[in-house]
Amino acid sequence: MSQATFENPILKLTLSAHEDADRRLLLIEAVAAEREPADQEPPINVAVVIDRSGSMAGRKLDAVKEATAKLIRSLRPSDRVALVTYDNRVQVLADRAQPSEGVARLVDVIRPGGSTDLYSGWLQGAKLVTGGGHVILLSDGLANAGPYTGAAQLAEHAATSRSRYGVSTSTVGVGSDYDEALMSSMAQAGQGFHYFANDGETIIKAFSRERFLIGTLSLTDARLSWRGGTIELGNLLSGEKKGWVTEVQTLPAWCELTYVDARTEERVKAAVEVPKSFGHHPLATAYLLSETAARLLEKAIHVRSQDSAERLAGEVETLIVAIGNHELSNEDPLTMTLDQLRRASARLRELQKDFSTHAAAMESKGLFQRAHSIREQSRAFYGDTAEDRSMSASRSRAFVNTQFSGADPAAFAVQPVTFWIDHKAVPLKVHHRSIVVGVVDPFDGFAISALARAVGLGIETDKRPWTEEEILKALEAYR
Repeated sequence: MSQATFENPILKLTLSAHEDADRRLLLIEAVAAEREPADQEPPINVAVVIDRSGSMAGRKLDAVKEATAKLIRSLRPSDRVALVTYDNRVQVLADRAQPSEGVARLVDVIRPGGSTDLYSGWLQGAKLVTGGGHVILLSDGLANAGPYTGAAQLAEHAATSRSRYGVSTSTVGVGSDYDEALMSSMAQAGQGFHYFANDGETIIKAFSRERFLIGTLSLTDARLSWRGGTIELGNLLSGEKKGWVTEVQTLPAWCELTYVDARTEERVKAAVEVPKSFGHHPLATAYLLSETAARLLEKAIHVRSQDSAERLAGEVETLIVAIGNHELSNEDPLTMTLDQLRRASARLRELQKDFSTHAAAMESKGLFQRAHSIREQSRAFYGDTAEDRSMSASRSRAFVNTQFSGADPAAFAVQPVTFWIDHKAVPLKVHHRSIVVGVVDPFDGFAISALARAVGLGIETDKRPWTEEEILKALEAYR
C-alpha cells in the first residue's frame, strides 16, 4: 500500500509515498477537525510590538495605533494583551493587561522616535507572553540597532521562541523600506504569518486577519518525526487543510506525531503508520511545484534593474507552463499557485517596461507576500481589495467547508431578522453554544468578535465568502 491514514477526534493525517523517474516523495496531508466553541475557550495571550522609529511618523503610525486599539477592543475579559513600542530603546506600555478601553487608549501616547532596535522590541514582547502566547511585530524599516540585525539571526531566535517557550510570531511590514526577507523569515520560523501592508487600510486589515487566526487555533507545535527526518507541521486552525512534501530515499518503519491541543493545552504523542511501498500520487509533485513557485517569487528581492525583472518574469512564465502541463493543474494547490504566478508575471513585466527603484522595492515585498501565501494558502493575505474578492474562493477551499444554502429559522429566536441584516450576516446553523454564520469576509476577526459579543454565543464562519446580495436574499424570506 502506498498510502496510510491516521485519525483521531482532532486531526486526520494522510501519508502518500510517490515515486517517478526523477524522485521519491513523501506527501503529508493534514485536516484539523471543525471544533464547536467550548463553554470556556482558552484565553488569548498576545503582545503587539510597534516600531515607533522616526520613519513611522504620520499616517503609518496613526493607522497602526487605530488597528492596535481595534484589536484590544475585540478581545475578551479573559484574554491578556501586552503593548510594547521600540525605536533605539524599548518601552512597555501594557504588561499582560486585561483588555479594556483604558488599555486601548494607551496607543495615544505613542510618538515617533529614533532608530530601529527590532530584536530588543520583539524579545520584550515574546518574554511577556511566554507559555503559549503570540507576538504581532510591526516595522517599516531595517533592523539597524541592537545585538541582532540579520535575517538569519532573528529567524533563529523566532524559531527558538516558538519551540522552547511556545511563543509564535507574526510580522507586519509597512511601506517600501522594510526588510522583507527578515520579516518574512521571522514569521515563517515563528509559525506565524507575514503581511505586507502598504497603507493604513491594509494595516487594519492585517490586524483583523490576525485576530481571526489567533482565535481559531485548533492545535499547535505539530511535528512528524522519523529516523532521519522531521517535518514541522506547525499550527492548524479549526477546519484547516494543509499539505507538505519531502524527498525520501526509503520509507521509514513508522513516524511519531506530536502536537499540543490548543484548547486543553494537552501535549499529544501518537505513532503514525507509514505507507509500505511507493506508488503514483501526483498531488505530491503538485505540492513540490507550489514550493518551487514560492522560492522563485522570493528571488524578487534581487530585482534591481529592467534586465533582472525580465529574467525573473521569464523564469516565472516557464514555471507557469510546467504547472499548466501537470495533471492536477486545475485542482488545489496548483490553481491558486498558478493565479499567484500569473499576477506576479504581469507585475514583473510592468516593472520591466517602467522600472524605478521605488517600484522594484514595492514589487519585491508584494511578491514575498505571494510566496508566503502560496505556502499558507488557507491564510493567504492580499492588500488589494479587488484581488481579495477574486482570490477568496481559492483561500476558502483550504478549509473544510460546510455547505449551507439558507438561514436556520432557529436563529431568529436568538436575534431578530433586522439584527442579522444590520450585521450583514446569515445565521446558517444554531448549535448548543455557537452559531455558524455566512459573512462577506469569513476571516475578518474584528467583525466576528463584535458579532459574538452582540449575540452572546460563539461564532463560527462558513469559509465560503457570501456576497451582500446573497445575504439579503437569504434573510428576506424571514422578514
